[in-house]
Parts: sequence; structure tokens; C-alpha cells
Amino acid sequence: AEAKTIYLQIVAGHMENFSPDLADMANNVISAAIDLQIAVCDKFRPSTTKFMYTWNMRDLSSIARGLCFANSEVFTTQIQFSRLWMHEVRRTFSDRMVNAAEIDRFETVAESYAKKYFSDFCNIEDDMIGEKKAPLIFTNFIRAPTGSLPYMCVPSMNKLSKTLTHKLEEYNEVNAAMNLVLFEQAMRHTCRISRILMSPGGHALLLGVGGSGKQSLTRLAAFISDFELAQYAISSKFTEQQLRESLQDTLTKAGVKNTPTVLMFTDAQIVDDHFLVYINDLLATSWVTDLFADEDLDNLFSSLRSAAKIAGVPDTSTDMLNFLISRVRANLRLVLCFSPNGDWLRLRARRFPAIISSTTINQFHAWPRDALVAVASIFLNDIDLNNDELRENIAHWCSIYKGL
Repeated sequence: AEAKTIYLQIVAGHMENFSPDLADMANNVISAAIDLQIAVCDKFRPSTTKFMYTWNMRDLSSIARGLCFANSEVFTTQIQFSRLWMHEVRRTFSDRMVNAAEIDRFETVAESYAKKYFSDFCNIEDDMIGEKKAPLIFTNFIRAPTGSLPYMCVPSMNKLSKTLTHKLEEYNEVNAAMNLVLFEQAMRHTCRISRILMSPGGHALLLGVGGSGKQSLTRLAAFISDFELAQYAISSKFTEQQLRESLQDTLTKAGVKNTPTVLMFTDAQIVDDHFLVYINDLLATSWVTDLFADEDLDNLFSSLRSAAKIAGVPDTSTDMLNFLISRVRANLRLVLCFSPNGDWLRLRARRFPAIISSTTINQFHAWPRDALVAVASIFLNDIDLNNDELRENIAHWCSIYKGL
């Protein structure tokens, strides 16, 4: 009851300026989210292979935050807002599921609560979760007819493809070129990563085997969201002191220079478990205690005084530190690109709980067959085979080999 009161006030307050029939939906979307979260806790329990199934109040916060991305100019019908609810619960729960069977099982549970709370507003199968009219993807980088960039439903996969292809071309003009094939699943993952980066403290844990596209799609999503991407050149000889110095530079850029930054780590870069102490602290608090010497902190405070004065922050060490940390939290995002295979992640997650509890998890499952065919076809286009049928056959055989 207390949770419902809190989240209902947040969402209802946000929807005050919406049309009355949409504003009346606040109770439904929060009640549905709470009931679904209780059901997920009961039906999807953690195990050795499902150690990331840790459900808590943070899930409800994620859903409520996603609902509050909506604005009254774009969301004018109850069907639109119903679809937004389904999208946000999928991003919160479904993206964490370990395989397709678990996702299907979650869909069944989610649809049951959708029917309970939204049947009066729309046809669940056709209007709420159906993708015949538009894919059930919400993002904030497709321009609306008004010229703005609101959080809205993607009008079509073709429009999404054109937008992302254009963004990739822009990225390649100013960065080392990425030869990405933007098939449907890759585009959906890019949208998911972009959604995570929208929120202060929006850190991501991307789980997938090597070569699944985690790093490349993170680079594209960071570029789309106007974040600088930082990735340290870590080798087996990279020391803890070098990590501290690198983090000092990154936190200074985010906290003092006010630069939106995505800091990306892979599991191969964790050459020393002590590195995870720093990552855990950043995920949990957006800060690392004792990272800076007192004199270095004083220099940071000096650089921040004019901004702090404008913000009305008292000129004390405690208040200035809190102001610095708030700016780091607003600007810094961590993206961890880890493999779920083996015991490495499970054991580290137990020792460093913020890896799971303070991130939004997105599982990269095996690419579908048509995606693999599309990738093979792109690369075969550069080979002169003088036979389109042969090229198509080779592409299909390549996809079978990759699948094995």
C-alpha cells in the first residue's frame, strides 16, 4: 500500500496536464506494475544460472520513471499510454530474462495483468502488444512532426532503420568507422541502451557472448545520446594506480567540466578484482571514496565555485563535495559489457552486488537466423561471385555455421 501511494503520487503528478481520460489511467498503470512485480518475484526466482533475478523496489522505480518520460503533446490516447506501460515493463523485467523460454513465460504473465487493468482501454493483442501498426519500441531520438525529440513510439522499423543508419554515418565521419549491419535485433538493442542512458545514474549491464555487438551498439547509442565514450586501454600490466588516475580524469570531466560521459568496461579489462571495488562504488554512489587527495579536491571545488554559487550551494567542503557528486551522477554512465558464461560473473556479482542491483540489465541472446543471413550477405557483396543465387546460398550456409 505504501509503495502504491508513493508511485501513484509520482505518476499522477506527472500526468496532471494530460487529458482527463489519460490522467485517470495513473491508478491502473501503477496497480498493474505492482501486481506484476509481485508475480515476477514469485514466478522468476534466482538460481545459480539466474543469479541476476533480483527483483526489488528499483523495478517499480524504473517503470515509473519510464512512464514519466511521456509528455502530454505526444500521448493523447489511452492506447498509447497502455503501450508505453507494456514497453516499460518489458525493459524492466523481460530484458533481464536468460532465454527465449523465460521471455515467453514472462509475456504470458504480463499479458494477464494487461487484460486485468487495460481491457477497458484497448484490445490487448491487437492494440497494446501488437506490432502491425507500429513496433512496440519507444525512444527519444526520432524527430516528431513538430520537430522536437520526445520519448515516443517508433512509427515503423523502416523509419528507425533510416534514422539509425544516418546516425551511424555521422558517427563514422568523426570516429573510427564501425561496419555495423543494423538488422532488427541490433536496432532494438540500440534503443534499449539509449533508453538506459536517458536517466541520471542510468548504468547498464549488457550480457552476451563475445561478438554479439555489445560494445559497438554502446558506442552508437552513446553517440546518439550526445555522450562522450571513454574506454581505458587496459592490458595485463595495467595497475590499480593507473586505474585511479584514469578515473580521476573521467570524474573530473563529468563533475567539473559537465561533460556527459559513458565509461565502458568489458570483463576482459578486469585484469584485477580490485578494479571491481571502484566499479562497485561508482555504480552504487557515483563516487569513489579517497580517490582524490584533499588538495586535489580543493582544486576541483575551486573550479566549481561559480557553478555552485549559481546553484545556491553553500561554500563548505561537505556541500561542495555533494554538489560535485551530483554532477557526476547527472553526467556519468557506466556500461559493463560482460559474458554470462561460466562462473566469473556470478562469483563477482556476489562480492560486488552493485553490478546487479545498480544496473539495468540487457541480455544479448543469440542472433536470429535472418540476422545472420543479413550480415553474411553484406560482407559477400564485396566479393565478385557473378551469381546472386550462389551468394544467397553461401550467406545461408554462413548463418548455419555461425549458429553452430
